[in-house]
Amino acid sequence: MLGVAIMQALLGVAIATAPSTASTPDGVFKALLFSGIFTVLWLISAACFRAAAKTEHEAVRRNDA
Repeated sequence: MLGVAIMQALLGVAIATAPSTASTPDGVFKALLFSGIFTVLWLISAACFRAAAKTEHEAVRRNDA
């Protein structure tokens, strides 16, 4: 998910620097804003999955002991 977040950020930069986006009023700002929001959502999701995996790993350890 970290990789997808990086890809999302790079896609936002690519869209923001496109000539068609530059000609639109506030196009660059909107492209970066929406891409940034989705990048943050991917990072939050990755953090939640990491926390869940860590919790489950600890639960399995306790049951094995």
